[in-house]
Amino acid sequence: MEKKKVVVLLMGICLAVAILGYASVTVFAQKAEEKNVIMLRYSHIFPPLPSLPGQIVSHFGKLIEEKTGRRVKVTIYPAGALVKPAEIFNGVLKGLTDIGCTDPAYTPGSYPSMDVADCPFATVISYAHCRAAYDFVDKFKPKEFGDFVIFFPGSPGPFVIASRIGAILKPEDLKGRTVRVTGGLHVDWVKAVGASPVLLPSIEIYEALSKGALDAAIVPMEMAKGFKMYEVARDWTLAPYLAWTAHWHVMSLEKWRTLPKDIQDKINEAAEEMREWSARTWWMAHLDGMAYAKAHGAKVTEIPKTEWPAWEKYAGPLEAGYIKKTEAKGLPATEYLKYYKERIKYWEGKAPDEKALGEWAKKELVLK
Repeated sequence: MEKKKVVVLLMGICLAVAILGYASVTVFAQKAEEKNVIMLRYSHIFPPLPSLPGQIVSHFGKLIEEKTGRRVKVTIYPAGALVKPAEIFNGVLKGLTDIGCTDPAYTPGSYPSMDVADCPFATVISYAHCRAAYDFVDKFKPKEFGDFVIFFPGSPGPFVIASRIGAILKPEDLKGRTVRVTGGLHVDWVKAVGASPVLLPSIEIYEALSKGALDAAIVPMEMAKGFKMYEVARDWTLAPYLAWTAHWHVMSLEKWRTLPKDIQDKINEAAEEMREWSARTWWMAHLDGMAYAKAHGAKVTEIPKTEWPAWEKYAGPLEAGYIKKTEAKGLPATEYLKYYKERIKYWEGKAPDEKALGEWAKKELVLK
């Protein structure tokens, strides 16, 4: 009996040693695997999840992780938490963040080729503008983006006028007022209608409106929901020929070249998918933001086509000013503008209708 107890005890000890040994090997293997994981920091200018812009960034990060077989881990820093919005492009180049997303308009004059994206196009479909933006960069390969790998753009819009002083029914209603802009041609448009432009990143607009430092803001409709801006701006005007913009998701060439070729290929696959996914999401963000604002008692006014000429008259001078300024820098601005308009028209014909977009969004997005 005693001998049997000893045998059982020895077997128990052996089993315990085996389990501990396996656990140690497993932990060691996990640590070794984690050690080989490529860590990427991703800084952007948008509100965190569950905002739709935040979902764009999150989706790209997940695609990268999935397509690389978890050999890459992406950590996301929203709303300028790691690098301030106006400093993100430089932050990417300096290694402060590995992937960045911001708007060239936050640093006026630094990306002159990209000012074409700010022109007051007639379209009110952000899907078309978003797809046209990538076509433009892919064709012309702007020199100022030469130190970056361009993954995909985003194009919020159409830009609307969020007002705390009542509905803006014609451009001249802004005369003498202070109006937030991102930069670029937004500045010229606001000056042209007799208002004072104020350059502010998205994360500072709510407070400025709430304190009366701004009378109105030219923003994407999605900010009514993403930044709860309906609380401080109760009137929203959807008008044609407001200046647009495009922001970009990028990595520095220097960082890119440190990545293995197979990892680069998988990230490129993810970026290619995002060009369509981002365009659809931004178009949905506009529609969702409009519905959200209305549901929370804000007034949304859509300028009827019969009144478009009152807004269109400011577009011609802005285009002429853009061409003159940009060609003075040795850039083919007329060709830029012609191509961009052609691509917008092309992609307007490819844009999903609102019903199809809504069905897609139910499958792909979190709408609350």
